[in-house]
Amino acid sequence: HQNWVAELLSFGAMLGMATMMLTMIYSSSRLIYAMARDGLLPSAFSKLDKKHNSPQNALVAVTIIIAAGAAFFSVDQLANLVNFGTLFAFTLVSFGILKLRKRTDIVNDGFKVPGYPYLPIISGLICIFMICHLSSEVYLMAAIWLIIGAVIYFIYGYHHSQLDHD
Repeated sequence: HQNWVAELLSFGAMLGMATMMLTMIYSSSRLIYAMARDGLLPSAFSKLDKKHNSPQNALVAVTIIIAAGAAFFSVDQLANLVNFGTLFAFTLVSFGILKLRKRTDIVNDGFKVPGYPYLPIISGLICIFMICHLSSEVYLMAAIWLIIGAVIYFIYGYHHSQLDHD
């Protein structure tokens, strides 16, 4: 019977979601920019605005996608999808470190991963464990999103990539 507490918590949750969406817009636009710069996406997304030195085309595209997601999915679905995406990315980074440490063609200016190789393996396994405990509908949404990404990659990115395909 503390309605003011519920309203305060709802307001805090709303501010948290808005902050998360803004953060996702800015970080995702930089990711799109980097992928376009490497040729994986059309070069229009790699153009920087002269005034702000920011990737405006990527920013607009990501804003539209995130706004559409907010319009068509529930808060729970969005939260689960963001959780899946973040955990999936952390899993790839954790296990990717194992391979990157062995590469000799990348300059290493002294940065070392603490607890290598144990910490990256433990981190990756914990991420997989947490992915396994997400709701079942998130797997369908993530599969659709990953299929869309794979289609874009094989139709456009693979052929325009400036990276070696070895």
